[in-house]
Amino acid sequence: MEVQLGSTVKNDSRATHHTTSDAAELVDGSDYTWAGKLTVGNSSEISAVFKLARDNRVFLEFHADYCVVRDERTGVVLLRGREVISMLGKKFSLKDLGELGYFLGVEVHKTSEQLVLSQRKFIRGLLEQTGMLAVKSALTPMVLSPKLTVDARKPLSDAWLYRSIVGSLLYLSHTRPDIAFIVNRVAQYMHRPCDGHWLVVKRILCYLNGTLDCGLVFRRSSASKVCCITAFADADWASNVDDRRSVSGSCVFLGCNLVSWSAKRQKVVARSTTEAEYRSIANTVVEVVWVKSLLTDIGEAVDAIPVVWSDNTSVIAMSANPIFHARSKYIELDIHFVREKVECEVVRVNYVPADHQVADDMTKPLAKSAHMLFSQKVQIAEKQIVENDRENVEA
Repeated sequence: MEVQLGSTVKNDSRATHHTTSDAAELVDGSDYTWAGKLTVGNSSEISAVFKLARDNRVFLEFHADYCVVRDERTGVVLLRGREVISMLGKKFSLKDLGELGYFLGVEVHKTSEQLVLSQRKFIRGLLEQTGMLAVKSALTPMVLSPKLTVDARKPLSDAWLYRSIVGSLLYLSHTRPDIAFIVNRVAQYMHRPCDGHWLVVKRILCYLNGTLDCGLVFRRSSASKVCCITAFADADWASNVDDRRSVSGSCVFLGCNLVSWSAKRQKVVARSTTEAEYRSIANTVVEVVWVKSLLTDIGEAVDAIPVVWSDNTSVIAMSANPIFHARSKYIELDIHFVREKVECEVVRVNYVPADHQVADDMTKPLAKSAHMLFSQKVQIAEKQIVENDRENVEA
């Protein structure tokens, strides 16, 4: 039954993130909070509790005072999932909210073959707050030029509104990787927002108005690809006009589904393109290792070696070449870290042409065609299109 695929439980008190490998431990303790009742027993520090049973596992994800209960097999959720909820109910004051459909501002739409995460209601709230429900939509979230700077015209008279909207956009980017880069950029001017920065925020809202029904799609993968990890790492060297720091971008896929992405300004100034690209690869390798560790912790074996794709031939050579060059001494620690993972066959670093670099949209604004291609690759699609695809498959 569909209702058994996911259940939401609300606790009456606030919580912290812990994990345990035995759901029976949840019934120990004396008060009504999650905190202190769960044993940290997971090297990946995931906020999920899971129970190992004879033939299936039940996963619990804790977020503040909410808990999502999910089972890896739909046929036994009624037995195992309800059993875990019953165990929680003996210790905590709970309210069963039923099938998972709306969770912390995220709308969940499930079918037998795919799952879509969207935030339509959340976006409409932002558009109503800024009076932009009726504005003309934009095809991309950011123009190609000019680049943003600290002094972008006059300081805003209402800095609170800017900070409030940008803070909401940061939360929205958890399900919308297509706006991750530009939201990261406007968030760097929270301390002194100007008129030019606000115009960029309004451009993002115009783009969201035109993609109101879009969401992040997770499709069922084949058995051979479900635990295949691939990642893309890229960097835009010295792109920040104010301090000349580079921007790192990454996308990590599990099978065909995007499970992790990042668009960040690097912490130090890179003295070469190679340095900037290698720092991006090092950060991506850390994320890949974490995802692999997470899968191992929940009992999913990753047989194939994860691959990190880069469009820079120099950093690929450095990841396997034991000889250091003068241009690499500033990133010696990153080189040792990546090379160690490559030698131990934890990851591989391979070349991908720039035209096929998925992480490109995480480092710079793209033209309409390139941005649409990126959205297709990371599976950002309208719910109506997803539903039509499902009907065609069923037909």
